[in-house]
Amino acid sequence: MIKLRNILHEVKDLKYYDFQIVLTPGRDGTVFYHKDGKIQKNSMSVSENPLIHNYRNVNGMIKSALKLVTPKSKLTIWDDTGMGKSMPATLQNIKLIKR
Repeated sequence: MIKLRNILHEVKDLKYYDFQIVLTPGRDGTVFYHKDGKIQKNSMSVSENPLIHNYRNVNGMIKSALKLVTPKSKLTIWDDTGMGKSMPATLQNIKLIKR
């Protein structure tokens, strides 16, 4: 099991940048994102119906995303000006989502 206690400590006032984790298209195009207060996972069902899962906090979403991450997965982080930066979704890069 992946423990993120040392990486992301969930505190009431902890701020995160808006970010998105996109898995490879072979994984049904699953997208995890944190934007404008929404913490969601979007994917498609077998019958091509949209599936949306809401998370309570960023830690829960990151744990779920790290179980499915492949070497081709991308992490995009948006700063306050709306400029985004894409990078591989690795544990080291996920540390950058904290402000």
